Amino acid sequence: MQLIDVLALYKSDLILPLALGIPGFLFLFSIGPVQDFIRQARKTQDFYAGSLLLSYLTWIALKEISSNLKDKVAVIYPDISEHPWLEGSYTLYPTIPNRFVALI
Repeated sequence: MQLIDVLALYKSDLILPLALGIPGFLFLFSIGPVQDFIRQARKTQDFYAGSLLLSYLTWIALKEISSNLKDKVAVIYPDISEHPWLEGSYTLYPTIPNRFVALI
């Protein structure tokens, strides 16, 4: 998985196909509607569990697209280059948003 920020995108090899006229795709993955999902929570632990579930589902989607496309994908948002879940230590802090953007 190639993790980059938006400014580094212009320096990467992924921009070269776009410059040559070969189309690249901006991929947006989103889980929602989050508002309706969270609104059903009655206790604080329900809010926490819902948020953790959404973060985990987005993480699994990130891993799947990265493993299937290998070097052909660049994750633009969110920046997870130093995220603890990347090393396999699954903390119980839901810190991944319900969407991600990648260049394919």
